[in-house]
Amino acid sequence: MHSRHLLIPSLAMLAGVGVAQAADDLQIHGFVSQGYLLTRNNALFTEESEDHGTLEFNEVGLNVVATPVDRLRVGIQIAAQDLGDSFNNQVGIDWAYGDYSFATVADRYDFGVSAGRFKMGHGLYNDYRDLDMTRTSVFLPMSVYNPRWRDLMLAVNGVGLRASINADAGGSFDFMGFVGNQNFDADEGAIHDVMVDGGMQPTSLKTQAVEGANVTWNTPVEGLRLKYSLFDGNDFEASGTSLGGAVPVGEYIAIDIPHYWDNIFSIEYQTGDLTLAGEYRYNYLDGTYTGDFVPGAGQFLVEYAHIYQRTDATYISAAYRVHPKVEVLGGWQWSSEKTTGAQTATSKWYAWNAAVRYDIIDHWLIKAEYQWTHGSGLVRAAEQRDGTIEETWGYFALKTTFDF
Repeated sequence: MHSRHLLIPSLAMLAGVGVAQAADDLQIHGFVSQGYLLTRNNALFTEESEDHGTLEFNEVGLNVVATPVDRLRVGIQIAAQDLGDSFNNQVGIDWAYGDYSFATVADRYDFGVSAGRFKMGHGLYNDYRDLDMTRTSVFLPMSVYNPRWRDLMLAVNGVGLRASINADAGGSFDFMGFVGNQNFDADEGAIHDVMVDGGMQPTSLKTQAVEGANVTWNTPVEGLRLKYSLFDGNDFEASGTSLGGAVPVGEYIAIDIPHYWDNIFSIEYQTGDLTLAGEYRYNYLDGTYTGDFVPGAGQFLVEYAHIYQRTDATYISAAYRVHPKVEVLGGWQWSSEKTTGAQTATSKWYAWNAAVRYDIIDHWLIKAEYQWTHGSGLVRAAEQRDGTIEETWGYFALKTTFDF
């Protein structure tokens, strides 16, 4: 049987999604990984990745899940990771939640409520992105699951409702909805990096609220599931000082984004040792830009400009277990991003990747991946030694993981 058929249902509990109550009242699990990343022509995540490669690529996590009373599950995960210049092994709470399952109706319906910080189920694999044992590749497809955006898309602080419905001959449906908020670090992280790339040194990053929902159709065709996920960020505000460009260095800049919408359409088919998957991501933001300097006018006045950004991205992949201990994967991905308004830019890229995984023993694996990429959308000028980005580049990643 394919390893994911066993692993994902058992690990779903650790990810904070609704599954049947564990047999034990207390479970303790964890993982430790160490990777190596080598790039050519462009640096990725850190300038040290180019030429000699970098070992600044590791993850560690420890989680506890308990069922103190029937139908009530409480869990917490403490984790840290290093990904080049990002995260830098800062220890934090990945998730900490309480989840209560209400009584089912003739085994056809199941309802539950969650509160705290919990995984929001965005896309097929966001809930498992830190669990190497659930996939073949070193990285999830970056067109949809860019590691830089992990903190934004992984979990939410708030409340959530979930439901599962047995539709008999129509398969079954899983629903989830949530409302809450997220915290952003003005000194480090994905949002900070986006602001820096846009010419701002942020001093304040905040959002009023986030909400979202997803629905999964487990079709009557065995192994085939379809999913739609929606994430909406409300009233994101960023302010800071200019790093140069249209606005002189040191001048005040502010961005207000009333809405950020992120949609993912997903399909996965598992049969025997073969897993086929594909996802399409469409997101956009609409907001305003404020600056204290009017370019070309020589006056320090308030200027308002409209900002619109749209991203379309997709991937397809195929993984096959050729041996009880060996699995291989091949895939293709593509992304296009267009920004207009205060800044106008277009960024496109596509890539081919191949990976192999070897399960040395139970709970210890090693995997390798190579990706050839055309386009600059994944890399940052700030990570390049000379500030220039090449159109064609690639990376090799090697990673080993222990879990218990």
